[in-house]
Amino acid sequence: GPRLTTFGPAGDADTGRLWQVFRVPDDAAFLRLFLHGGDDAERLHVALWDGQSRHRWMTGSDDNEPFEVRWDLRSLRGRSLTLEIVDRATDRWGFIGVHGIEVVTE
Repeated sequence: GPRLTTFGPAGDADTGRLWQVFRVPDDAAFLRLFLHGGDDAERLHVALWDGQSRHRWMTGSDDNEPFEVRWDLRSLRGRSLTLEIVDRATDRWGFIGVHGIEVVTE
């Protein structure tokens, strides 16, 4: 499936931000994704926003081995949320990788 990494031609020094707004289905259980890359919660993270409130967020673990992230969506059913991927880091492990993003329903 689709994959995103902020490791590019400049290596760890590449930066960027990507976001997508989506409506949480009425039968949503959780959002699942796989994450790898640098451990820098302030400058490298995936976040789930409910308006101006950051509902959940996660950073990497200075590792290239992806790990699963699951965020419960049941209390947010019917709401429009923003999934955001942020890389503002340029030093060693200054990248983030995400794949397998899906809303799992009940």
